[in-house]
Amino acid sequence: MARDEKATDAFRQVLQEELRNPVYLTQSEVDGGWCDLFPVLAASLPAPFPIFGRDEEKVVTWGYPLLLSEGVLKLRRDLEALVEAEAEYRLRSQMGDREDKQRMMTHRDRYHKSMSATLENVVMNDYHRGLADLFLLFHSGEVTRALAKVSKAASNPRSGALRGNGDDIRQAIATVIADLLRRAAMTAVDHLKQLARVQVTPVLTPLLGIICQDQLLLIDSRPPQDISQLSSYMQARFRQRAEAVVQANNQVLERLRDLVARRPEVGSLLRLAVGSGLKLDRPETLLEPKLLDAIQTAGLADTLNLSVVQMNLLRDLGVRLKTFELLAALRRRVLPMQRQGTSLVLRGRTTETPIAKTTRPYDFTAPGVVDSAVRRFGLIYDLSNFTTVLEEVRKAGRMAEERALQFMYVFQNRLEAIRLRRRLTFEKFLGDGAFYTSRRAVRVIAAACEIQQVYEQLREVGFPFNHGIRIALNYGVYRLLPMLHPGPEAKRFEFFGHGIVELARLTTGKSVREVSDIAEFLVHSGYDPGEVDLFLSPLASVRSGREQISTRPYAATIDGHGELVNEGVVIAMPFIEELEIEMEISTLAVATLDSSRWVLFPVDPGMPDTLFVGLRYLGVARLKGLPPQELVEAMVLTQMPEEREEIPFKRTLVGLLRHHTQGDRSPEEATLTTEESIETNLLVITYLLEDGNRKWIFGEYRDTDDVLLHAIRVPIQTPELKPGEPMEMWLFRNRFELARIYESLRRETAGMATPLATLRSRPGYLACFLAAPHRAVG
Repeated sequence: MARDEKATDAFRQVLQEELRNPVYLTQSEVDGGWCDLFPVLAASLPAPFPIFGRDEEKVVTWGYPLLLSEGVLKLRRDLEALVEAEAEYRLRSQMGDREDKQRMMTHRDRYHKSMSATLENVVMNDYHRGLADLFLLFHSGEVTRALAKVSKAASNPRSGALRGNGDDIRQAIATVIADLLRRAAMTAVDHLKQLARVQVTPVLTPLLGIICQDQLLLIDSRPPQDISQLSSYMQARFRQRAEAVVQANNQVLERLRDLVARRPEVGSLLRLAVGSGLKLDRPETLLEPKLLDAIQTAGLADTLNLSVVQMNLLRDLGVRLKTFELLAALRRRVLPMQRQGTSLVLRGRTTETPIAKTTRPYDFTAPGVVDSAVRRFGLIYDLSNFTTVLEEVRKAGRMAEERALQFMYVFQNRLEAIRLRRRLTFEKFLGDGAFYTSRRAVRVIAAACEIQQVYEQLREVGFPFNHGIRIALNYGVYRLLPMLHPGPEAKRFEFFGHGIVELARLTTGKSVREVSDIAEFLVHSGYDPGEVDLFLSPLASVRSGREQISTRPYAATIDGHGELVNEGVVIAMPFIEELEIEMEISTLAVATLDSSRWVLFPVDPGMPDTLFVGLRYLGVARLKGLPPQELVEAMVLTQMPEEREEIPFKRTLVGLLRHHTQGDRSPEEATLTTEESIETNLLVITYLLEDGNRKWIFGEYRDTDDVLLHAIRVPIQTPELKPGEPMEMWLFRNRFELARIYESLRRETAGMATPLATLRSRPGYLACFLAAPHRAVG
């Protein structure tokens, strides 16, 4: 796994927080030197992630988020049952009773099956992301906690023969679990090799070998402060008594103290070699490999009566304890989380901390391990007629091409400065545009304003691609697709799915391109270009809709056929709904510009050079392959208009935009007053009954626990839709009448609370918000 500076900093921050007073690692190793000491682990372990709070801004902690799903809890129960059966079998064996062996073997088999299935899922979905390492870190912690109960049982006076043998029992059970882990891993890999659809050779992490060969990670949660606490481990691993090793080390240190007292330069030499202070009163000091190497290099081994066998044992033990301390620190950052409704909470020992809803925790028992769906704020810009201008530049000669290249270089550098300032993530270059994402709506809309302003500045000084720039913003679901490359360091995840398709449609508009594609096909087929234009002009005229009169260089419209023409900045409605949550202002401005009413607010409130954004409700567009989309247009201003009305920011921004667009509404909508506006959480649910008829349920959706409040069955007939017309379009078109029907029923009955989980599996299920059919539910 590639180690960049960002990953190195993440490791350093976590290890410095966890190992403020390291026992076996040196401070330089904690600060990053461990990568040189353990290069195999450094190439395998994934870096910790920042875990954001609910505001998506503040980092709560760094670590590895883990969802305590039912599958994970089942694996925990299988492990605990195995440990209990193993301990009970050993207790009864000491008492001469071996009847429980069959029960123990049954639990071993059950654990092996659960573990091999989980490892198969983890390895299959790894893609060089270190999922297997994280799972083994997590599960080793589960084993440690389960074995801790054995120690408690051993310390209980009622445990009889088991009392006093707790460490030995733990060591024996840990050895069994390590063997079962190894066997489960082999079973998983063999099964994956037999699957025809697996395109990569399954590779096991080196961490598996460390755990199976050396069970320290399975026995203790932290490294012991002194060697004497490793009695059972030393006996099982090295066939040495811990007390004898401590005694031998004390004798060596006594000779070393005398030597340093007589020859201070020796102490200086050893301190220089170790890189830290020498504590010559602790037996554990001799576990430092650098100190042992320095003693051997300086020829002091014979003087200190330190044999080669003893040095090799101490060096081996020291490296193992350093490895244990490192992995135990990272293991403590595997952070369990639980879902409460649609929210995620980080579980502490005594508290629960809400975290960002965009967090994607690991679930090692779920398909994919990590949910590929992410919710992000997206931005795409597209240079209008890029290919046409590029061809014109090519025909103009080499000098024109060089000039265009220089302008594009300046443009891209300006955009990179905006990206860094607004903290966006660059996802993909699109040739004539680019795709960015962020966790915050304010950052994205500010970046869109600055991109348009930079483009206008360059266009004024001769930017060749001067036909305009189209920008689209949305808040939606994206999917992360792993792109496989040869080599373990070549990994990348590309965005795909509904979110990016929506942005592409919002920038270019699909229907106009369809006419262009037909024209291009006919010309390439040999027809005269003039005759083709004449033939397609009626269709192009209909698709273009009525001509919009605008004095703005950047504008967007929706024609009478629901077709979007974007030559400015277009925003999907879910983006606006999230934006109003983030806006930290108390007043808005309303002004009439270009014969339309705009809602205005500053991008950076309190900053003297802030830009201002104007928003107006565009309407509902019909984009190819997508349900009806409510859209908003954004306009960039360098200063507020003199003639404006200041209003308090009290009601929803979506409702305010709709309210100030009465001129574009139907007569029925125009009569709607502020008090009669549709509640944003009014949800419509419909599904098919056994007789083929549809049942309609209206209610108020509460997203915290995924429940429909005041749910009432509304007796309406299933509408006859036009060919290709989605149900959401009919609901949106009749939303005011439907809302009034529900309100009249609400005055007669309170309805009931209904969990949506009980309805989603019904045939023909559909749920959408009446005020915004595009908005995702849950």
